[in-house]
Amino acid sequence: MNGTFTVNIGARVLNNDVSLWSAQVNMMTNNRDNDTRDESKYDYLNQKYIIDFFITKCNGIVLDFGPDRFKSTMGHTYEGGWASFTVCATKHGIPGDTRTDIDVYLNGDQILNVDGATEFSNWVLVHDEEPNFHIGSYKGLLYHVDGFINYFEYTPDSCIASNFVAGSDCEWWQFGDADCTNCHSTCQRGCEDEKECTLSCHPSCKNCTGPTADDCVDCWCDAHRTHPELQSSCCECDLGSMGSPDNCRPVCIDGCDVCSGNGQYDCELCGTDY
Repeated sequence: MNGTFTVNIGARVLNNDVSLWSAQVNMMTNNRDNDTRDESKYDYLNQKYIIDFFITKCNGIVLDFGPDRFKSTMGHTYEGGWASFTVCATKHGIPGDTRTDIDVYLNGDQILNVDGATEFSNWVLVHDEEPNFHIGSYKGLLYHVDGFINYFEYTPDSCIASNFVAGSDCEWWQFGDADCTNCHSTCQRGCEDEKECTLSCHPSCKNCTGPTADDCVDCWCDAHRTHPELQSSCCECDLGSMGSPDNCRPVCIDGCDVCSGNGQYDCELCGTDY
């Protein structure tokens, strides 16, 4: 891959905790131990890393750019349907202080900052004529996409965000006819028509091998399987969360009725007399 590049991918993803694309790369950074040595001389540290662009369990969008992680803000999550995802990287330095400006777009909107500002990494890519991409998975081994990928575009030496959205405007629980008809209630992972799905999961399971609460293979946001070493097991809310496994929510501090987390600044609705 080039140090400056754009990757655009158009997809309709039916699951989460998945990698949209990944690539093994060589990266370098300045190894400047102090500010007293000759600034005309630069020492570079080279490492092999993975670039991984993925959707989290809770529908956030994350770019692992070597050792650095860039996350979408709370207001920017992937909620299903067709969407375009863009990663723009702009290389600076060499010779000089290494730096890569990072922008991530969802349907043409910058999602890393509430004000749309560019983030940056102190690492840059070492040029590679034949980039080794894995589309729809992490290194071709893990976190596979269940859904549809309409296009994948790698453009070296430029940073251009795409706002092209492929396919229909139907949500993931609908199928792409002219009316976006809802899937049958037994379908947990999307559908191709309005017929009943053969496998119906327990409400506490996101994906399953059978109909009972013990048959979960994936859990909903902020929940986990009680026995991940087994093929399937029950789901329960994560530490710091409460509720049923299909609707886990943060445990709020005293005096807070509704919150986005467990901290004192995460309260969204105070209790009576607070």
